[in-house]
Amino acid sequence: MSVLLALILLGWGAWPLTQKTLRRELLPAAMQLPAADEAYAAPRPAIPGGRILTLQFPENMRVGEAAVVRLILSEEQPAVLQFPNIFQSHNVLAEARLELPGLKILPANNVRQPLRPGQPAIFYWSITAAQAGRYEGKSWFYLTFFSLSDGSTTRLAISAQPVEIRARDFLGLPAAPARALGLLGLILGAVLGFPILFDVVMQKKTSKVSEVFFCEDFES
Repeated sequence: MSVLLALILLGWGAWPLTQKTLRRELLPAAMQLPAADEAYAAPRPAIPGGRILTLQFPENMRVGEAAVVRLILSEEQPAVLQFPNIFQSHNVLAEARLELPGLKILPANNVRQPLRPGQPAIFYWSITAAQAGRYEGKSWFYLTFFSLSDGSTTRLAISAQPVEIRARDFLGLPAAPARALGLLGLILGAVLGFPILFDVVMQKKTSKVSEVFFCEDFES
C-alpha cells in the first residue's frame, strides 16, 4: 500500500501539463498608425505583411509549481506593400502584460522589446498558484510607434486574449510536498518490503533443496 500510494503521488507530480494554444491573425490594417485627423485621407503607415499572435498557457497546473505562459508575435508571410512601411518612419516597440488575479506572475509589470522587420517578438511569464482553484484573466498586447521625424509616440492596444487556468493539488498537498512524500513512501515501502521478499526467496530455495534431498532418498 505504501508503494502504491507513493507511485500515485509521484505519477501525479510528474504528469505532463496540458497546454492550450490560441492563435489570432493580425492584418496590416490592425497594426496601422491611427490618423491624427479624421479627414486625413492619405495612406497611413502600417506593419507590412500578416502577423500571427500565438498565446500558449497550461490549462491545468499544480499548486506550488511554476508554469510558463508564452506570447509570440511571428511573421506569417513576406512583407506586402499594401500600406507605407512603418519601419521606415517609426521605431516600433512590442509590449505585453499578463493579468491573472490570484497567481504570482513574474515579471509582474509590462514587458517590452523592440520589434524588427522579419523578426518575432517573444514574451515569457512564470506563474505560480498558492492554492487550488480556477483563475481567469487576460493577456494584453500593445504596439508603440516612435516617430523618427518629430519624436511623437502613439500606443495601440492590439489584443486582449482570455486566459483560464485551473490549479490543482493532491489531497491538499502542493506539488513539491506530494513528490517528496511519494519518494519517501517509495523508499519506506522498499525498506519494509525487502525482508518479506528475502524471506519468500529463501523459502523457495529451501523448498527446492528439500525436494532434491527427498528425491535422492526416494531413489536410494
